[in-house]
Amino acid sequence: MYFLAFGGGAVFGLGAFSKLLDWLLEHYHDATMTALTGLMAGALRALWPWQAESRALQFPGAGDPLASVLALAAAGFLFIAVITWLGAERLDEDPGEPNPAEGKGATGVGGAARAKHRREEPTA
Repeated sequence: MYFLAFGGGAVFGLGAFSKLLDWLLEHYHDATMTALTGLMAGALRALWPWQAESRALQFPGAGDPLASVLALAAAGFLFIAVITWLGAERLDEDPGEPNPAEGKGATGVGGAARAKHRREEPTA
């Protein structure tokens, strides 16, 4: 029963936060992106793998797996770069061609304009 309540609360909370974030990005894009960037930059300290018992940051020692950490960071960077490149290629498509991923009536408009267009279409 507790898992059901936890799962329901998680689904509701994620859905509500998603709607709030969508609204914030649509109306206050730059300020929202600044706040999200600050949140992620502030979280980096907690993610630093080399910390003392007192939570003081340390440099990697001689026996620490520095090479694997750097390899994983490079792989993550490469993954994001490829996804960004693929997204840019998709937005550069001919606007006259419908995008099969968006279904019937695609406009080829990217980003927030595409989302705004979908919201303002009259229902038939």
